[in-house]
Amino acid sequence: LMHTPFLLELLIACGERHIHRAVDTSGYGKIADLLAVAEQTELFLFDLKLMDANRHKEFTGVDNRLILANLRALATSGAQLEIRVPLIAGINDDHQNLEQLAAFVAGLPGERPKINLLPFHNVAANKYRKLGQVYDVAGMTAPGGESLRQAAEICAGHGLTATVGG
Repeated sequence: LMHTPFLLELLIACGERHIHRAVDTSGYGKIADLLAVAEQTELFLFDLKLMDANRHKEFTGVDNRLILANLRALATSGAQLEIRVPLIAGINDDHQNLEQLAAFVAGLPGERPKINLLPFHNVAANKYRKLGQVYDVAGMTAPGGESLRQAAEICAGHGLTATVGG
C-alpha cells in the first residue's frame, strides 16, 4: 500500500470496468490507506505469519501490532477477508502460534474469514537470482503433512475453515 494513490486509481478503473478487485497485503501500512483501499476492493488476501510481536520482528523486520490492529479494523469495516498463513517448519507451524492465530481470527468481528495454509516454497529464488539479489532462506522448509493437518485442526477447533493452498 506504499503507492496508495496509484493503487486507488487502478482499483477505481477496474471497478468501472466490472473487474473483480482483490488486494494481497501484509497489512503493514497506514490504517487510513487500508480503509480507503477497502472501499474500492471486493477482497483482501491478508497474510498472518507470527502472533508473537518479538518473533515477528525477528523474522520480518517489524513487529506485528500494527498488522493485527489493521486486520481488526478491516474486519470491523466489513471488508471481505481471506487469511493467508505462509507456514515454515520450525518457525511458525508450532501449536502455540497456530492456536493464538486461530483464536485471534475467530475473535474478529463480522463474517469469519477462510484461512489458507500456505506451505513454504522457494519459488522466488530464481527471480531473486535474475535480479542479482540474495534470496536467504537459510534452512527454511515446508512443514510436513502432519503439521499441516494439525494446523487445519486447530483452526477447525475455533470454528474456522482452513484449507491447504489457496
